[in-house]
Amino acid sequence: MQRIGWLVVIIAVFSVCAWAQTARQLPQPGERPASPEAQARLKQARRALEAALLEKDETRIYDAARNYQKALGDYAGVPEDPEQFVLPILTTRPATMREEFAAAFKSEARTRGSRSELAQKNQMELREAGYLALGCLRAAAAAGTDSAEGKAYLQRAGAELDYLISRQQPEGFFAYPAQPGGNAPPNLRAVVERYVKEFPHAVRDGFIVRPPPDGGFQFDNGVCGVALVEGYELLREARYLNAARRAADWAMVQAIVPNWNYNSFSVWLLARMFSATGERKYLDSALQKARLGVLPGQMTDKSLPGRWPGRWMDQHNAKRSYHWIMVRALNALLKALPKGSRDSRFIRQRVFLAADSRADDALRDGVTASESAAVALSELLEQYGPKKNWERALNAEINALRQTKNNNLYALGAYLRYAEKKNK
Repeated sequence: MQRIGWLVVIIAVFSVCAWAQTARQLPQPGERPASPEAQARLKQARRALEAALLEKDETRIYDAARNYQKALGDYAGVPEDPEQFVLPILTTRPATMREEFAAAFKSEARTRGSRSELAQKNQMELREAGYLALGCLRAAAAAGTDSAEGKAYLQRAGAELDYLISRQQPEGFFAYPAQPGGNAPPNLRAVVERYVKEFPHAVRDGFIVRPPPDGGFQFDNGVCGVALVEGYELLREARYLNAARRAADWAMVQAIVPNWNYNSFSVWLLARMFSATGERKYLDSALQKARLGVLPGQMTDKSLPGRWPGRWMDQHNAKRSYHWIMVRALNALLKALPKGSRDSRFIRQRVFLAADSRADDALRDGVTASESAAVALSELLEQYGPKKNWERALNAEINALRQTKNNNLYALGAYLRYAEKKNK
């Protein structure tokens, strides 16, 4: 018996060591395929995906996406950048968010959005004004639009929305600054600089007004368009709806691109536009863009490489911030679809898979103080009610924002609206 006991211990130790060795060999966030052969396979798979997207053939798109996941191998679903966690993970519910939002509004709103120095120089990403307006609108809904706080928030939201309208292009979209400053990452600034140098006539009044083919303009257009939709819903000003309609009509005709999160911004805007107007064309377009330009990138087939069902396969969109951006868009679509319909059941399954995946990651590994995670989880809980892992992950994200002194008014406003509704 003693020999058997020692044998069991030896086998167990060997198994643990073998597992640990395997775990060490698996790709970690920030690591990418390095061999020329792997890079060649990825380029070939991406070209096939781009061709399928151009044809808008759903079967070909899903086949191409699966082949891309195979080409990625163990790198599928692994973020391209290292992840920085905020520790410890605090899952207790924040207690004073209304006061915190008010304090953040007083300090942050003075130098943000249309009042910022970057805005005066035409160097601000217009999404900044859109997010500020969204945060103020949601905080006003939570505080009550007739309260002193609510009126102050609405006044600032209206100023940001009017600023956006003043910057909207005749074609309907919201352009990108030719010399971005502030939070714009260095790699994006380099891309913009090259584009402006190659196409100098694409710049007007400090903004790029000829959209590049990568689909990136869908980002700011989606944020600003949704801000205008929500502004119309709360303030009932026709000019906000008219501007949102122009942005949505532009989004409808945009090509579907291989960057899934870019497409999701148009899905988000079009779904919200349908919810505000009831015009079926917006829902049809949102659903098509989601089915062709967002969902094929999500990992669901456990027989393919990739350890992370629910994440998006490519390393760029595997990043947590983009993951939750796509969840936000798909949830807006789910809310717009007829309950119980085939499309609704399908989208719901994908939304819950995605949300559970990253919520569980946050509770296991740590949170990244992600504004998009705080917003998406607030909206999910507001719409579907209590779900333990979502609630704990949301609390952890909000606490992480507080720990890092990140006074993002959009995230705080979304959480405040959810928390106020929950308390009623």
